[in-house]
Amino acid sequence: MYTSNGDGLDSNGSFTMHNGDLEVFSQPNADNSPLDSDGRIGLMNGVALGVGSGGMAQVPSAGVYVEFRNVSVRNGNTITIKGASGNELKNTVAYWSVSSAANYMIFSHPALVSGSTYRLYINGSQAATGTASGAAVDDTPWTDIANDGTEVFEQVTHMDIGPRYVITNASLSSPVNTLAGGTAVSNVSSTLTSVAGGYTFGTLGESNTWHMGASGHIYCTASGANYYLNYTTSSSGWNTTYALGITTDETAAVFSVTESGSGAAITTTASGGGFPGGPGGGGRTLYLNCSGGTWRLSTASYGSGSYVCYLYAPAEAQTLAWSDPHISYGWEPAFNNAENGEYVLTVCYGGIAIGAVTVVIVGEDETLTVTFMGDYVATMEVPYSSTVTLPTAPVGYVYRFYLNGLEFDPDTVITMSITINVVLEETEPDTGDFLSGDVDGNCVINTADALLAMRHAMGVLQLTGDALLAADYNGDGTVNSSDALLIMRIALGN
Repeated sequence: MYTSNGDGLDSNGSFTMHNGDLEVFSQPNADNSPLDSDGRIGLMNGVALGVGSGGMAQVPSAGVYVEFRNVSVRNGNTITIKGASGNELKNTVAYWSVSSAANYMIFSHPALVSGSTYRLYINGSQAATGTASGAAVDDTPWTDIANDGTEVFEQVTHMDIGPRYVITNASLSSPVNTLAGGTAVSNVSSTLTSVAGGYTFGTLGESNTWHMGASGHIYCTASGANYYLNYTTSSSGWNTTYALGITTDETAAVFSVTESGSGAAITTTASGGGFPGGPGGGGRTLYLNCSGGTWRLSTASYGSGSYVCYLYAPAEAQTLAWSDPHISYGWEPAFNNAENGEYVLTVCYGGIAIGAVTVVIVGEDETLTVTFMGDYVATMEVPYSSTVTLPTAPVGYVYRFYLNGLEFDPDTVITMSITINVVLEETEPDTGDFLSGDVDGNCVINTADALLAMRHAMGVLQLTGDALLAADYNGDGTVNSSDALLIMRIALGN
């Protein structure tokens, strides 16, 4: 696509490219950019090229990309982008309806590796180099367009390490009081609604979703920081009181969560000396509860039967039930969890596709496809849940393997078809500790060494490693009869 005025690909919100081939030639003046978004930009898996002005250039927040600046590209110019080893990634012809030159280019490709160098050629001549940046991590915000809280929760009686929970003062009633954190403890009045597979909350955010750490701390995460439930003590005479609070100190109070009927008892044990009027009243059990819209810690002596909280965690299984009439979805082919294959769920808003999720069902006897691209091109079939046998590079070189922009671990167990990018790199010459001419490595140059070199030159045997290097006596990179003759002369003292 090209523009005669304004930005190239322009979004008033955010946009993400998944697969495909995109070329954008925008008006090359300082006020416009090939890619423009009021939100985030994602370039994932597809091939994208943007050419225009770099004055207000925007780059993706998701995907690997390379920029070329201070270039001169005009209508009709041939554009070629190559990797460091010369492999061609893009070849196209620039197109504008204006005669002025563009000075900026941004390019994304599945084979790009963050930190590697790429070359731009215009009309066959190298015009610029650029270093790839970014990460091949898709941060597409899969949010509910209607913003009506359609995430489904189920009622539970315990907290596991890892999942997030909503803590309420009542069971299944609406509205309920939910415990909220952040910089201070507060209460959020939430509408609890029954839906297929569980319940939804009308008010749900970072501050009123909670986690339990491995050491028993209960915390929420707000604005990138962890806020832990804690308490402070005060005393007057023989009485000690406890005020529920928040701290960023990881040495906060440790809580226990135990089943109590259909709910849970969330408790901590007070610390301190426990002497008359002393802080802490050591050893007392403190119960988390809500009274009159205020969350607090109370002692068991007041009657623990009323100190029960109710926990809700994201449901493990949900029924898709879109509440917004503009939203529709469909499987291609029709989803069948009893049949192996690849199924794509496409979600549409107003008839326009806004995202897709691919589900692969693979049996134990299935094979998967591993595709190599870049400096080594091949396709292999591997059994499900196995590892990949990686190719060996030519002598003097080494292959580096990348998956989604990260170095590929050869011990990775493959459970889905993947594409691995291969980069060929030259290795440093082996300058091991050997004596030139001492082919058999016995620290003595004699006629046996000359004979070994001659047999290698005649193709009778194949020398490798230090033996091959030692046999190349004249250092010309080839072992031939000249090397054998020189070694023989050394052995005979000539």
